[in-house]
Amino acid sequence: MGNCKVSKVWRKNSNKLNILDFTHVRAAAVWASMTKAPAPDNSTLPRAMGWHSIRVRLSLMVALVVLCAVMATAVFSGVRTFERDVDTRRELLAGMGSAYAAALSDPVAAGDRRATSQVLRGIASIPGLVQSDVTASDGTRLADMGSGTLLIGRDGDPSAMSLSEMWSAKTLRTEVPIVESGVVVGQLAMTQDISDLRAAVISSLTMTALSALLAVLAAMAV
Repeated sequence: MGNCKVSKVWRKNSNKLNILDFTHVRAAAVWASMTKAPAPDNSTLPRAMGWHSIRVRLSLMVALVVLCAVMATAVFSGVRTFERDVDTRRELLAGMGSAYAAALSDPVAAGDRRATSQVLRGIASIPGLVQSDVTASDGTRLADMGSGTLLIGRDGDPSAMSLSEMWSAKTLRTEVPIVESGVVVGQLAMTQDISDLRAAVISSLTMTALSALLAVLAAMAV
């Protein structure tokens, strides 16, 4: 009888211990699941990385297209401006040369070298003029000023030059006939430096390229 009571008590205590152990294990499992960091979902990572790569490539492509379009427009505009400036410079030089040719008609017709040189000194006030000379109709050089000997063969009339020749030319030479009583008695030639026109175009293109590049970089950063 006593043994039966002891057995029942032991079984009852054993059941209580089992319930407590199960409760502790279950609580520990729940706590571990709550504190454990969720595993990263790698299924969406390649998709996001691919989308990001495509976006970057599209941005670079658009930036390159915009930059090329801006530079092409700037180059075309710069070339047209250069041609127009050269023509304007030639017309101005020819107009001033015609005025001086009228003043040279009498001394050139008389073959007066001294008077021709005096008139030629006034031409030196023309901005950018590096050389001028007066030649009689028979080919005799009556007067000259500047470094004309260094420029022979390198100068040219822009109306007879290609764009590449005009761009590489450092000087512009204009020849004006000297007329006395309807007869051509000589020729006035003037050579002017036009390197400043080329430098202005290069400077404008450089500034345009830098501005366009900065604008594209700023747009991509946003």
